[in-house]
Amino acid sequence: MCVWTTAPTPGATDAARPTPPLLLLGFWRGRVPEPGAKPRMLLDDASLLDLFEQTLETLEREPNPQRGAFAYVLALILVRKRLLIIESSRPGSMTVRAKGAPRPGEPGHSDSLVEIREPEMDEESIALAAEALKAVLSDSAPSQPAAGAVAT
Repeated sequence: MCVWTTAPTPGATDAARPTPPLLLLGFWRGRVPEPGAKPRMLLDDASLLDLFEQTLETLEREPNPQRGAFAYVLALILVRKRLLIIESSRPGSMTVRAKGAPRPGEPGHSDSLVEIREPEMDEESIALAAEALKAVLSDSAPSQPAAGAVAT
């Protein structure tokens, strides 16, 4: 809020002094989280599933090892949150479906299965994927920008 103050003019009365217009430039309120509080998530479950689908579509159009690592780690997070279900796994890949999608053997199941390849990840690509997920999943900015981070 903007506060307009004027210095008193010697010999002037309050009635003679012009009053400046009051202007409200802006107002905001922020809350500092409690120490040790769980960070707020920017994306809800439906948005995470949409992000996963968009990442897979982009990966099909433009193969990229970093984006593949991002999709794999995101799939693991969604499995942990019980939003994706692992139908089968073998060394190097896993087949998942969304919770509530038709199971194998049910009508329409072929469209619901997605194969995710396990990426070959070194320490640097693990750090990049973790930073990209941290930037997506929490409202706190990454500790330092990761060079070559995945843009989704």
